[in-house]
Amino acid sequence: MNIKTKKNLIFLISICITTCIYITLTLNPSWSASERNQNQLNSVVPLWNNLGNIHHQITTNSPEAQRYFDQGLTLIFGFNHDEAKRSFQQATKLDSNCAMCYWGIALSVGPNINAPMNQKSIPTAYQAIQKAQKLSSKTTSIEQSYINALSQRYSAQNLENR
Repeated sequence: MNIKTKKNLIFLISICITTCIYITLTLNPSWSASERNQNQLNSVVPLWNNLGNIHHQITTNSPEAQRYFDQGLTLIFGFNHDEAKRSFQQATKLDSNCAMCYWGIALSVGPNINAPMNQKSIPTAYQAIQKAQKLSSKTTSIEQSYINALSQRYSAQNLENR
């Protein structure tokens, strides 16, 4: 075998290996996006330091839920809506009666300046704001105003202009 043939053989083998790795990673169900997203939701959401010092007092008995709410709000302001949603969801796990935490979920999955409303997010947004409204009687008048305002954006129907 001459050197040119060996180089061609090595090149073909490297192409085959690369193709096999690509196929394995893209077709393996354990690497699917939906499973990664589900695993991400099931994992513990970190509380990050150095995101800023945004604090918006809400009605909650859990200082940790308050911290996750503040983090979610900070992430919303930074246009990281997916991580904001995770923070708000973690806050609801810590205080299931926190109306503003559900409000945060609804806000995070809704339309924003960078993206229109994702049709798959409509049920999540609607259910979250409905839960926030049910819990709002034990919140401050300001929180009730936030919840009522956001509830105008979502309905059970699929509306194009949100």
